[in-house]
Amino acid sequence: MKKKNLFIDIAIYTVMICTYIIPSGFIKTSFDFSKLIFSGIFLLLILFSKKIKVFDVIFLVILGGLTYYTKNLSFLTFIPLLYLGEIIKNKDYVENKLLNGNILYICLIATLVYSFISIFMFPIADKGIVREAYSAIVEKNQSAFAIFILGVLLLKKNKSVGAWTLIFGMFTFSRLYFLSVFMLLLSKLKIVKKIMNKINVKRWNYLVLNIIFFIILAGLGFIYLYLFNKGFIRGNTQLNGSFSLLDYSNLNRFTVNIIFVYMLAVSPKKYLFFGIKNDTYMGNIAYYARHAFNTHNPGIVPHNLFLSHLKVYGIFSFVELLYTAKYLKEVINKNNYILFLIVFITSSILGCGLYSYWLYMSVFAFIIYMKEKTN
Repeated sequence: MKKKNLFIDIAIYTVMICTYIIPSGFIKTSFDFSKLIFSGIFLLLILFSKKIKVFDVIFLVILGGLTYYTKNLSFLTFIPLLYLGEIIKNKDYVENKLLNGNILYICLIATLVYSFISIFMFPIADKGIVREAYSAIVEKNQSAFAIFILGVLLLKKNKSVGAWTLIFGMFTFSRLYFLSVFMLLLSKLKIVKKIMNKINVKRWNYLVLNIIFFIILAGLGFIYLYLFNKGFIRGNTQLNGSFSLLDYSNLNRFTVNIIFVYMLAVSPKKYLFFGIKNDTYMGNIAYYARHAFNTHNPGIVPHNLFLSHLKVYGIFSFVELLYTAKYLKEVINKNNYILFLIVFITSSILGCGLYSYWLYMSVFAFIIYMKEKTN
């Protein structure tokens, strides 16, 4: 085995293990240690397996400085961004490794084991729902996304196993999961394929979609504010809002974005540069929700990936956005554009999908679906 291939293997296995094997959220901690392990291994890969460029050094020094100044270890989760280019350069090898090896089956077995264990650990979860499908990640929507990406990858390896994996994921009862599967099914329609052939992928890229989606989210936020003030918002359904739109779950999810942006606009120097500590954030969100928007306190962080990172990392989030866009441009084409839209929507609403090991998982899927249209 070539030395370069060995390092790529380590990268692939690290991503899969951190996503599907190492438990996340089952024990409450202030930091996700799977991401810290992930970043540490990739730092070693960067130092020993690729030619270090001046920009890499500057990037690492900045991350180190921000981590020291803010005492926020989460800045270290951006280290693996520097290795993503190596994965893309060796995309044929990555595809062959995933489709001809057994790592996807191992991850599926781990997912089934976690689901079995979780039935006994959490017999009544998510405010009354009996939930049957789990991955190594306890949070419902993130777990659902992990199962979805695994199912999509397995579709290319074994169509039957991939299809059953996607069906199994339905039992997460995640609305975003249902939407993702629906969009995947839509991609098979001839009319959708014709539309995809006419789309200018370079024009409708990651940066442009972020701007458009922010406008949409802001619009939805104001719509939900109006509905709340008119008394149309009700409590969650028995299935924790899985099949309800006019509930407090969606009210919180959409209004928090505009309240947070308003908070930044009022005090940009105070909150924009290095992010906001969670206690400060929660207090301000509650204050501005009540006094500036006359609405229910969302009590959550922004679910949009960029806004949630703007809250934690401040202005460095713009660097992340540009860096991610640079690499996505190299793996997105007309054949995998719907899959990219699914991941982008999940990322924009949920906050996971396009950073840390999620970004690598998504890029793996984009690579595998680059060569031909989704079946």
